[in-house]
Amino acid sequence: MELILKAKNNDEISKNIIINKYKPLLYKNLNKYKYIVGYEFEDLYQYGVLTILKAIKEFDEEKSSSFGAYLKFALNNNFAYLCRRENDENKKTTSLNVTNEEGLEIIDLLEDEKTIEKIYMENMEVQRILDSIEKLDIEEKELCKHLIKDESRGSLKNFSDNKNIPYHKILYRKKVLSKKLKAILKNV
Repeated sequence: MELILKAKNNDEISKNIIINKYKPLLYKNLNKYKYIVGYEFEDLYQYGVLTILKAIKEFDEEKSSSFGAYLKFALNNNFAYLCRRENDENKKTTSLNVTNEEGLEIIDLLEDEKTIEKIYMENMEVQRILDSIEKLDIEEKELCKHLIKDESRGSLKNFSDNKNIPYHKILYRKKVLSKKLKAILKNV
């Protein structure tokens, strides 16, 4: 909140820090609205920066504790307004099934349920698991990769047959592997 207050008091450094912090959110909106007729990428970027500066000025910390949420709402609304205004001025209607220069339909560019933070956290979790698997010995890695790759029924039976190892021993190895991975993940 201190950074927002400094920016509200025209501290240029604080404003630049906030703009840089929220660039990923700005770029996400730019990708959604880059099809607006008559606007180049740089024009839309400047429009987004102006929206961030306006949001800093108008943010009321007594009404909301999250500047990020407020800014997300402001960017979505301002870009949507710009889109509607341009459509009205050009007397054009835009279908969500229109394709852009990359061959994607506009409907495919609409906001997803996953946020950048969720995607980042999922990627971090996947990396933790991969790092944990690397700490296993060769036989454990092989069993682990087989379990991850082949989720079909009877996959352990197939694995035991292919390795010429009794099925009950594979079940035991799976149980030991599970405990070992949990222990490794606690420490990673």
